[in-house]
Amino acid sequence: MHLIPIPIRLPSFAAEELGTTLIELLVAMLTGIVVLFALLAILEFSTNQDARISDRVQANRLGRVAMAKIVDELHSACTGFEATAIQAPSETPASPLASTGATDLWFVSAYGNTNSGSSTDAEPIEHDIHWAATGAKTPTGQALGTLTDYRFKSTGGSPAKWEFQPLTAANETADAHVLSTNVIAPTQPSTPTLFHYFKFESETSIKFVELTSAQAAAAAGKGEIVQVSINFTQAPEATDTKPSSAISISDTVLLRFSPTETGTEAENTPCA
Repeated sequence: MHLIPIPIRLPSFAAEELGTTLIELLVAMLTGIVVLFALLAILEFSTNQDARISDRVQANRLGRVAMAKIVDELHSACTGFEATAIQAPSETPASPLASTGATDLWFVSAYGNTNSGSSTDAEPIEHDIHWAATGAKTPTGQALGTLTDYRFKSTGGSPAKWEFQPLTAANETADAHVLSTNVIAPTQPSTPTLFHYFKFESETSIKFVELTSAQAAAAAGKGEIVQVSINFTQAPEATDTKPSSAISISDTVLLRFSPTETGTEAENTPCA
């Protein structure tokens, strides 16, 4: 009796292996890293965008509040020195304050007496809206400064000639009002310039002529300035002062709608 050998079939492990190869594992890891970085980039962009929007909203609020305060005071300037609105300071101001010019806006505001039936001026105040650089700069090299409303109370006199305390920052410290910080003054072309002044070309012309700082100081002394434009860029309070986070603020106050006339009407001045 002969035994017939039965062939034994060994399993083919290489052909039937169901695991992951090293190459596949590396590809999967690389894909996961790419997706992770993409998600992180989207998250960072969204966070930065929210912060940028928040900074711009804050800058817009700060700048508009400061501008509203300046314009409101200017609207009460026509009663300061009778018919004169923008005028030269009552005396030579002490440094860091300066005469009417690119970073200093001088005027006198006055409000009516609260007593019933009285039309007299009460508490005339001489203002210097003053911008001063703090030494800090934006990432693009623009100077940051503080916008302050220096106020000097009247010590007597009359609407024709009010008298005020000496025009020094130290003398005014108790009543100084910081309007805003992180204010960027536009440069024209390299000098910080917040205020632009205009007068009529002549006594009968309706054409405005923009004045240089030197001309503005002389025109203010004569009561000839009929319009002032205010321009500045407001950065947020935070340390992020990139241009994308700042807001440009501007406004114009017209103090007289028509030019003066010759002859007997020649004494007409702004606000008259």
